[in-house]
Amino acid sequence: MRTSINEVIITTHCHATEDCGKVLQAVKNLLPREMHSRINPVIQSYQGYYGNPIKIITITLRGENAEKLLDHIGSRLSDMDKSILDVSLELRYDRRSNKLYIRFDKQLAYRGEQVISDTDDIIKITISLKGPHRLDMVRELLKKHGLVR
Repeated sequence: MRTSINEVIITTHCHATEDCGKVLQAVKNLLPREMHSRINPVIQSYQGYYGNPIKIITITLRGENAEKLLDHIGSRLSDMDKSILDVSLELRYDRRSNKLYIRFDKQLAYRGEQVISDTDDIIKITISLKGPHRLDMVRELLKKHGLVR
């Protein structure tokens, strides 16, 4: 089956007050276990506005791995979060860039829970789609992966 997903990018910040090993573990907890040893996180160091060190952790998945990630998240997402994602889909999908944005609570991800969050302390997942998509097509793609009902 031909996928309409180009790539999935997972991004989060590790602040000076955080243990970057634990932050990376929070990101890995969003992934299927069999992917943990195969991913290649990119960690970039920056300086915050007040001179504080900040690291940005990025993982990029393509093809079958991107599909597996969405299936995995869909299988673990609560019915409430699926409903939230469904009703907020128009706000999360950017038609111009053809990207869908989903944010997960970083602290809960470290504990192994997948909870959608719109706070500041998050792990952001950006889903880039191939070709232009109408909102109903995006919703069908998410249904296919169990992210909405």
